[in-house]
Amino acid sequence: MEENAYKDHEDWRKVWREARSSQFLVIGSKDETYGNQSAIYDMKNTLRLRVANQFTDKYGEYIEFPEVIFPYGQEWLDKAKDSNMGLTRSGRLQKYYTSITYRFIKQEKGWYVNATVERETPKVGTSNLNGLIGIDINAGFFAICEIDRFGNPIKSWRIDIPMYSRRKKQIMASISDAIKEILEYAVLVQKDVMIEKLNFSKKKTQLREKGPAYARMLSGFAYSTFQQLIAAKAKKVGVRVKQVNPAYTSQIGQMKFMARYGLSSHAAAAQFFCVDGLAKEINGII
Repeated sequence: MEENAYKDHEDWRKVWREARSSQFLVIGSKDETYGNQSAIYDMKNTLRLRVANQFTDKYGEYIEFPEVIFPYGQEWLDKAKDSNMGLTRSGRLQKYYTSITYRFIKQEKGWYVNATVERETPKVGTSNLNGLIGIDINAGFFAICEIDRFGNPIKSWRIDIPMYSRRKKQIMASISDAIKEILEYAVLVQKDVMIEKLNFSKKKTQLREKGPAYARMLSGFAYSTFQQLIAAKAKKVGVRVKQVNPAYTSQIGQMKFMARYGLSSHAAAAQFFCVDGLAKEINGII
């Protein structure tokens, strides 16, 4: 108490209670109007919070917050406001909503509200029937190669990801944009995506043997989360992502495809593990 400049125990208790009461959760339900009975977010973007009975004399039955707009995910909240019709277990037709849960948090500048809504995950809309798209991860860029169902390259390109003199968040943003671009193309051509199955913790012990460029790539914080990031984004847009062992992909790709198709060494590597992955999928190995 002395170290934190509290006068007495009651002074400490007051601060403790304020900290404990700095946030509260309002849980939603599908069978409640607009997905929540105690916090109603209507079509006019007005959020009405039900007041506890002991405070109604002071604040009234509801506290209204007009024109509430969420900076992220507003479209999903707008969709959740619309009611749907479905059958109950007894076969009775009933109106239902998408549940929305709100968390109110008190900070130094005031109160903040976070909304959590159930989001439908689209079904996988890609396959390997017409070919694959491979991504070869390199220091400062991604090499992408698209193949047809026979393994022949159709298209190859690269997406630069500047790393020098940039913060980790900036690198992560560039990687996120690159993944988005690739997945949007995968949805367009309806093809699965193949990536290298990299073990970053193991690879980092071999940095000196792989050269400075490879070392910079694996030392970049953002690259270690590439696999999790592409998996999460792919799930949202309905793209299937497969991983293949990257052992000797560069060497074999250069020998088999680089000169034959006029590809860069990195695009050739991407083509090889696409062909290798396609063959393993057909044989049920992956």
